[in-house]
Amino acid sequence: MGQLSLADNPPPFVILGNPDSPRIHSFQAALMGLGLAPAMVIAYQNWLTTPQILDQVLTPQSILRIESPGRNFLVEKLILARGAEAAAAEASPWIDAASALDLPEEPGRIRYPRQWYLGFWQVLIQLQTQIATVGISQCLNSPLEIPILFDKIRCQTLFGHHQIPIPPPLGTVTCFDELIARLQVTGCRRVFIKLAHGSSASGVMALALQGS
Repeated sequence: MGQLSLADNPPPFVILGNPDSPRIHSFQAALMGLGLAPAMVIAYQNWLTTPQILDQVLTPQSILRIESPGRNFLVEKLILARGAEAAAAEASPWIDAASALDLPEEPGRIRYPRQWYLGFWQVLIQLQTQIATVGISQCLNSPLEIPILFDKIRCQTLFGHHQIPIPPPLGTVTCFDELIARLQVTGCRRVFIKLAHGSSASGVMALALQGS
């Protein structure tokens, strides 16, 4: 990708995201503050169901910003559906595509995080292919690097590789009893529990053991 340049004739900004996102509103306000035209926003919901709409908007001169697909339940279901086949193939907890699209909304509940991650990977691979086809030279975030942020085990490995201090990891556990056994072996009495695959601090819990 080329370096970002805001010359006398700035290239058009395009955002892939959920239109009601506060981050998009802030970015649009920043563009206006610089005297630039607002970005064209392509909704995830529309792109996931009609991918060619992005091809009709992007040009080699476009600057693309990829926003989070979160806080939109229909988009969540569409991504879950994308990951159904891959999750089934690796025997992860999964739900078939049709059932994923039929899920009722339950605010705060996180469902099939590994399947969602696999679906999001496929979505971003598709996006990378479209970007490469158009020949876009400037992208504010790389589609194939975004999934790393959602893979917490990979993040821990990268932090260690680059000598960034983190709390000593306990490794991966699959149930509460396994977690307690791991804590007893290590002598650790306070721990943060995080989804192996998830967004930011989504689903994070703190656990402290009492007594002997």
